[in-house]
Amino acid sequence: MEKPKCKCEGECIEAPKNPRYYDNPEYPTDPFNPEASQDSNNIYLPVKFDWDDVKGWKDGWKENGEIKTCSEECVQSYVVRIENTNKNNEGNYYKTSPLDKSEYNYREDPDAGACLLKSGFTHTFHVKACCNPDGTNCGPESNFQFKTNAAPELIEPADPDWNGTSTAENIPLPVTLKWCRVEKIDNQDVYSYNLFPFVVENGEDKCHPSRQSGEVCVPITLPSPPIELNYIEYYDEVGLFTKLSSYAWRITACKTLLGEGCSEYSQGWRFKTGETTLKEISWFSPPDGSSVGFPVILEWKPPWGARSFQYELYKGTFLVVSGKTTDLNIEVTSKLDLDTEYKWRVKVCWDYEAKDCEEWPKEWWHFKTTGAPPNLNYPADNSTNIPIPTNFDWEDVPGVNSYRYQVSSDSSFINIVAEMVVEKSEVSIDYPKLKQLTDYWWRVKTCADKDGNVCGEWSSSKFKTFKLSKPINPSPVNNEEIFTYQMPKIFSWDPVPYARYYKYLITYVEKSPEEVSEECKIGKLIEKIISSNSDLVSLTCLGKYQWQVQACLDEKCEETGDLSNLWTFSLGQKIPPGKGGLVPCGRDYDDPNTPWNERESCQIKHLFLLLRNILDFLFWRVGLIILILLVIITGVIYYFSVFSPEIFGEWAAISNVRSIWKYAGIGYGIIFLAWLSINLFLAIT
Repeated sequence: MEKPKCKCEGECIEAPKNPRYYDNPEYPTDPFNPEASQDSNNIYLPVKFDWDDVKGWKDGWKENGEIKTCSEECVQSYVVRIENTNKNNEGNYYKTSPLDKSEYNYREDPDAGACLLKSGFTHTFHVKACCNPDGTNCGPESNFQFKTNAAPELIEPADPDWNGTSTAENIPLPVTLKWCRVEKIDNQDVYSYNLFPFVVENGEDKCHPSRQSGEVCVPITLPSPPIELNYIEYYDEVGLFTKLSSYAWRITACKTLLGEGCSEYSQGWRFKTGETTLKEISWFSPPDGSSVGFPVILEWKPPWGARSFQYELYKGTFLVVSGKTTDLNIEVTSKLDLDTEYKWRVKVCWDYEAKDCEEWPKEWWHFKTTGAPPNLNYPADNSTNIPIPTNFDWEDVPGVNSYRYQVSSDSSFINIVAEMVVEKSEVSIDYPKLKQLTDYWWRVKTCADKDGNVCGEWSSSKFKTFKLSKPINPSPVNNEEIFTYQMPKIFSWDPVPYARYYKYLITYVEKSPEEVSEECKIGKLIEKIISSNSDLVSLTCLGKYQWQVQACLDEKCEETGDLSNLWTFSLGQKIPPGKGGLVPCGRDYDDPNTPWNERESCQIKHLFLLLRNILDFLFWRVGLIILILLVIITGVIYYFSVFSPEIFGEWAAISNVRSIWKYAGIGYGIIFLAWLSINLFLAIT
């Protein structure tokens, strides 16, 4: 038995020695034979502090391989200070309450708790032994330095041994993972965290199936929140963890928002979830009571925590298909018949093999496959006078993906004139597929696929097409007299329903006595196809005309209605006709005093006639006026040069007058020669 150690004022107590750092809260299992410490330069958090008991410690100590005890005046407590923590309570330190053991686990300290220490930081750890239980009358203080790894410190679910050997049990759902914030990695700010979730199978951590991509386990990258708290948390709102299952997890802190440039992994902690009842599926497709086409894919959204499913599909009381799946949909097209009702349901399971499941839901979901023959609306059966183009229309069928229609000129549908697969319940068919006054049969069937290959029964009907009517109400009206000054004139008639083109024919049938042009020959025909019920027509031959119009379905007028009635009109020249002008062609009337027909359309020869008219005008009108003016001017100049010579001064009036007459004579002579040449040319031709 050792002598008392605390009869002094603490000066006789030695400073604690041999610090140890543990990643297991249960260490040391034997305080006199403690486990080896972690590397003090690479401490993973959380950490438990331990040291050798000082001499005179109340619970005994080990000295020179011998365990010794103290009976009175023993050392009763220790006091620990840690520098630069997240929860300093004494200057730049966190100071503990007096400890009754030679160890310190800050996770069990109600005033400290998780996140006391900083990851990736150098701390100084101070400890001293005290004679009194209240931490007074203490000996000298020891100083130990250690450095933490930059890996985050995990908080909860709290692993019992901090290293995954044991498991936190009965964790309620939904799970919230929590870990301590890391400020910097290699003096760079932390912007995100990578969460690695694992499932525990046969004691082995395997990548969570939802994060497995080939051979790579893809982490969940979470941005570092801006809230200035010492911890980060992940709330499992997506159902990453489900009931009665074992999991493990690790965290890394990263320098970028993309989860790059990260720290080492944190400790790997494990937990097992508790019991709960998973909800039934609330969203599914096809909706209950709906009609569907092919392909038929049964799909649903999983409730929180669902991992796999059992399903079954019935036709009445007959089981069509059942099975297990981890997918959220199944295709059952090949098992289904058209125009048939089915019912189905899905059971929720929390394992990946669909063995551990909830009960079957009591409610069934129903759907009916499409394929019922549609009701044909237009053309109705045995209808006649159906216009072209014909707008076929039939009843919409629920759930249909397409319709296949056929139009044939025989009831056996051998001579099919139109066939197609369409998505809408209407189609327009035009010439040349449809002809006038023809009997047709048409039919439609609903199809469950978009290609029109999986279809139900036909619905059939018969109809007969129309005939384009004759044009009526012509303008000019029948037997109307029109005049050349009205040319060109608009010829028109009432539009014919469903006609898209018109062909009109105008025939010159009788020559007027006033018509002198040899080009106006009896029987001359104008024929033209137009797209409207009017056209601008220009006629020049005086006399009587006949004209007709017929409506057409095509631009070549190969599919036509009947010709209109024969209409007549006459083209005359207004009396009096007026006089000719400079332009000898293209006029509304002809001046009988000229040797040419001014109603002719303008041609090359009329250029010479126009030149002749211009020279006639210059020679006989403008030229004579100029001569008369020159005579008057000459007389005036002579008069004033004789009686008032001072008016002209030194200007030689008489000589200059002679020059003017000289050049005027030359100009007039040129005009005369041009006039003579043109007239000789026209006389010869």
